[in-house]
Amino acid sequence: TQWITENLKWVKEPAEVIRMPAEKYLSKCSQKFDLIVMDPPWDASSVYRDCLLAISKAAILNPDGVLVCEHRKNSQLPSTTLEVKSVHVYGDSALTIFKS
Repeated sequence: TQWITENLKWVKEPAEVIRMPAEKYLSKCSQKFDLIVMDPPWDASSVYRDCLLAISKAAILNPDGVLVCEHRKNSQLPSTTLEVKSVHVYGDSALTIFKS
C-alpha cells in the first residue's frame, strides 16, 4: 500500500487507496468512477464473480467509464450488463476492457 500511495503523488487527478476487501467496499459504494482496475489473485474466482456483478449492479462506472480486469487467459468471466470492448492476451494473462 505504501508503494501505491507514493506513486499516487505523481497522479494529477484525485486518487485514494482503500484497504478493505473489494466485495465489502463495493457493497456500500455510492461513488462513480471513470476508471476501475481489477487484478485479484487468479485463483479467487468468487472475487471476480462478486466484484464484476457488484460493479455492474451498482452502476458505479460513469457513462464513459472503463473497467480493466486482469485475469488468467482461460478464465470465464461472468456475464454482466457491462459491455466488453476488447480482450488483450499476454502469455497466460489477459486484460478484458469493459465499458459501462
